[in-house]
Formats: sequence, C-alpha cells, structure tokens
Amino acid sequence: MTQTTVSVALAADAGYAMPMTVAARSVVESLDAGVRLQLCILDMGIDGATRVRVEQSLFGPNVELVWIDSLVDRVNDFPNTWPVITRATYARIYLPEVLPAVDRVLYLDCDVMARRSVSELFAADMNGYFALATPDVQAPFVPFGVPDWFEAGRSAAELNYNAGVMLLDLDAWRTHGITEELLHYLTGGRHLRGQDQEAINVVLGKRIGEMDPRWNQQGEIFWEGIQYHYEEFLPFTHAMLEQIRRDPWIVHFSNRPKPWDYGCDHPFAGEWYALLDRTAFAGRRPKGPNRAQRIAAKLGRPVVRGARKVLTRA
Repeated sequence: MTQTTVSVALAADAGYAMPMTVAARSVVESLDAGVRLQLCILDMGIDGATRVRVEQSLFGPNVELVWIDSLVDRVNDFPNTWPVITRATYARIYLPEVLPAVDRVLYLDCDVMARRSVSELFAADMNGYFALATPDVQAPFVPFGVPDWFEAGRSAAELNYNAGVMLLDLDAWRTHGITEELLHYLTGGRHLRGQDQEAINVVLGKRIGEMDPRWNQQGEIFWEGIQYHYEEFLPFTHAMLEQIRRDPWIVHFSNRPKPWDYGCDHPFAGEWYALLDRTAFAGRRPKGPNRAQRIAAKLGRPVVRGARKVLTRA
C-alpha cells in the first residue's frame, strides 16, 4: 500500500543545482499516479536565474515545491573533510526544525536517480527506527565508519550506513533531540573524517534500520580492479548483488566520476542524461577532462575508474 502524500528533501548549493534538479525530476517522473509530492529544496546558495530553471523543471499538478534558504550560515563552520562533498549536505541535520509539520521525510543526495516510486518506502513500517538506510559500499561495517567504535560499546558486526538515501522519522528526531546530538558531535572535537554521514552513524547507532539495498545502488559496486571488489565484503548474497546491479530502484552516483563529469562510464549514466534533457538544463554535457584528470593523464595514470560494461558476472 502506497502513501497518498510523501515528502522528499534535497540540499544543494550553486554547484550542485543542476544534478539536484535531475534527481528531483526522477522522483517526480517515477511517482505513482495519484500520489502528491512535497518537494523540499534546502537552498544552500542557488542564484535566482538557476532557481527559475529548477522550478520550471519540477512544476507539476501533484508537486508542491518548498524552498528553504535559511540554513547557509548555519553550516559554514562545520568541517569539510571530503572535498568531493560540499557543506550543503549538513543541511539535512535541520530537517526536523525546518519541516515542523512533517513526520517522515526521505532525504536524497543530489547525485541520485529514482527509478521506482518512493511512495513505496513511505508505506514501510519503520519498526521504531529513527531512520532507514542501506550499508555503505566502501565501509559497510562500523569499524570502517565509526571512530572509537569499540570503546563506545559498538559491535564490529553492526552496519555502517550510507547517508545518501535515508528515510527519516522526524517526530522521533524531535522527541529525542537528535539534531542537538548531531550538532554536539560535529562541534565537540570528536569528528574525524566522514562529515555528517559519520555523525549520523555515531549518534543514531542501532536506531538506524536497514532498507532494501535496491533503494541505494552505490556507484562503487561497479568499480573494476582487485582493490575495488567491495561486493566481496558486503552483507548481501550474490543473487541480491545481481539484483542491485541490474534493477536498482534508486541509482546513487556516489564518488567520482559522476554523469556530469568527463569520462563517466557508469552503466546508468545514459538514463541520467535522458532525464537531464527533460529539464530546463537540457543539453548540458561535460566539456572535457578537469584539472585533476589532465594531471593524472600526464602522469600515465587512468583518468577514470572502469565500470563493468555488462551487468552480469560469470
């Protein structure tokens, strides 16, 4: 049974406005008929002209577009430990505050593409969890994502979750002061590397439940090379891994290169470009290798990591 109204939130600054629009457009297009969508854009520095393009791309009879632009200054002092990720991602911490009338919201990173109606997620029983997510492909267990995990009484068998696709119980976050706990972690000198994903995994801990991994197909699952065989350490069967590769419900273009980068050979990049061309940003394409890629080429290193061309294995 699907919900009749769902709330989805994304956060973007000027640099990520275009991919954020594609991600949001994918949610709109894949939504079940009759479902109303409250689409919350956490505006972390999008200029007026770009904002018009976003609105043109997401207009629809069942879409309520909500802009929130009050959080830019509140994330400026948080650590930016991953250059590939901007501080805009911290905006999700404030969702219980900026969406006071919403009890449950799906947070999506800007580099995702929905291929199935997210209303199905909202129909799921959260079983008392404060959030639902899927394991992080590069760091699926707590020792790889939670600093001082053993001293904190955590188990090595506990999952470490990717924060790019998360269903949040905002009522529970408000009741238990989760935003305040996250802010304390991020400003209390304990934070080491993983930005808000690390903080969420530390603070929520066992209060995060696992959703079907097809809701977050992370890009690293396609990387080639002996050093990249993350699937051998994931808590999934081979059959489930094949389902994730072949028929993801949400594609997450995690890490680099992304579809809008030069040299991206992700198997679902073509679908992403088809979506892009149904927005007001139609026709955008990467102009060529960026500075880091040019330097890598001069040094004789691979410009991009190779992705599996065929979504099946012997």
